[in-house]
Amino acid sequence: METTKNNRGIVIFSLTVIAAIFILVIIYAKQHEYFYVSQRETQTAISSYYMIHEDTGLFDYITPVSGYPWAIPFEFPIYQYIAARIAGNLLPLNEVGRVLSLLFFMGTLFICFRLLRQLEVSLDQSFLLLALLASSPIYLSYSFSFTIETTALFFAVLYLYLYILYLKKKHPVTLILAIGAGILAILTKTTTWVVIGGLIAVVIAWGIFQKIKEKQFRVHFKDFIYQSLVVIIPLISGYLWTLYADSVKMANPLGALATSSALQSWTYGTIAQKFSIFQWFYFLVRSFIGIFGIMGILIPFLLLYRYLKKRKFNRDKKINGIDKKLLLLTAATFFIGPVIFTNLYFEHDYYVIAGGLFLIFPVYFILKDHFKKFLFILLIVSNLITAYFYLYLKQVNYYNPLNQHIVNTIKQVPGEYSLIVFGATFDSFIPYYSHKKALQTNSDDFSDNTFQEALKNMKDKNVGLIVVKSNTYDKIAALTASELGLSERFEINNKVSIYYNPGLKAFLNLETIDTGDIANRRLAKFLKQFNAHGNRVIISFDSEHLFSVVYYRNGNFYMFDFKNGFQVLDYKRYGFGPKSKEIKLDVKDKRDSGQ
Repeated sequence: METTKNNRGIVIFSLTVIAAIFILVIIYAKQHEYFYVSQRETQTAISSYYMIHEDTGLFDYITPVSGYPWAIPFEFPIYQYIAARIAGNLLPLNEVGRVLSLLFFMGTLFICFRLLRQLEVSLDQSFLLLALLASSPIYLSYSFSFTIETTALFFAVLYLYLYILYLKKKHPVTLILAIGAGILAILTKTTTWVVIGGLIAVVIAWGIFQKIKEKQFRVHFKDFIYQSLVVIIPLISGYLWTLYADSVKMANPLGALATSSALQSWTYGTIAQKFSIFQWFYFLVRSFIGIFGIMGILIPFLLLYRYLKKRKFNRDKKINGIDKKLLLLTAATFFIGPVIFTNLYFEHDYYVIAGGLFLIFPVYFILKDHFKKFLFILLIVSNLITAYFYLYLKQVNYYNPLNQHIVNTIKQVPGEYSLIVFGATFDSFIPYYSHKKALQTNSDDFSDNTFQEALKNMKDKNVGLIVVKSNTYDKIAALTASELGLSERFEINNKVSIYYNPGLKAFLNLETIDTGDIANRRLAKFLKQFNAHGNRVIISFDSEHLFSVVYYRNGNFYMFDFKNGFQVLDYKRYGFGPKSKEIKLDVKDKRDSGQ
């Protein structure tokens, strides 16, 4: 009987992995040259690119998007360095980065399996849990992206596994390995480490509390000191790296705007955000769908039903064979990240990767009685279908025809020339695909001291091109072009233009594009229905976008359609007034500026 159950779990897990890989292959076959999360992925990929072509190392790596000096370090570039060393000059970097990310995710599945077995979860249940994780839309999506997410997750889960192993074996080598994994995790991505490190810190604190109650703390004092090193040493390592990274950034005029202290509000969010019921509701709905697929909407209701139906839930020490305290602890772990790094979690879906697996574990065991064979298979299938549309919509939503057109315009220019881009900051798409180092800025004031310092640093960097992504920057771009002697100008459309060195005209593919106007008309058609005050929802159907929903609340438009996916448009930033007939798209993108 047990063998049959074990076989069932292995079969479901194996079929899930095969289906997941099949979905990734389909999406990869559909995509063009751009990444499906282009802003975040190209920011990572461009560092790997210059590790190959300029042989920059781990400490002096560059992300040449904010002017000279080119180094703007955030995370310690373990993933970027491995990708660069594997790709070299022979293999395509984009594909190497994706496959490497997938391998780290598969490694994470293996460590999770070992971790579940250490927690004495049965073989069958372990494989079923892994099937949920392998099919989870958010994990499947980023497992094949050029990002650090799965690398950080791998080291963090390995960190937790080795710590638990130390608790059982008390072997000093295991302790050292746990500390090493923790250091790699925090250097790869601090926000991911904090979730696991926070969990370990709670376990240590609880252990101390229990021994104090039992009056045995002195007996175990040395062991708790050793355990505390598992948290303290990685934390010190992360702090030292942050100090070093900030010191490097300070050498760059624009880098000073991206130090850990300068980004505190962006990283941790505001008090209003932390207590906003609406933002928490949106975050939880998005996260449950990202983790459990479209059926994730039902999970909270099933949990409530489970609680109301079985009153003894409060009295039971175990739920389906798992200690209730462990289930509650893992569920609480999921909230460590968003409680601390509130704005990052609210702004970006991928941060939930750090704690999502800790939600899968308790949800599965609490609802295990309801997950009959058919319903569990339905959940896996729902996950996979959601993952496919999630990936597809991301690919469509992040495709920027204007950026692609600009790249096609300038990518044949010889590599020794650099460029200035007005209307972008950390979006590395144009510098990465055109293979040009860049100064990118949203400054529209030529006399601004920070901009003047950045421009001064660029004067001997052979600037051959200035890209103006919005007519908001026409004045500063014209003055900058005059300062640098770029006398030729070409209008890509009535809002976007390019200044260039006359000697480069033979290398440029100068053509016009009207996507900005098309986008204006599309948004205006949607938003003109909101020419009155108050919150409202508009649901519409059309032949091009099929089904569209727009919700207006507190100055924000929350839009979803099957072509563009989910977007959040700011009322003020888009210049849309109650009587406006079109939307201005000369808006500064909100970017992830840190870890």
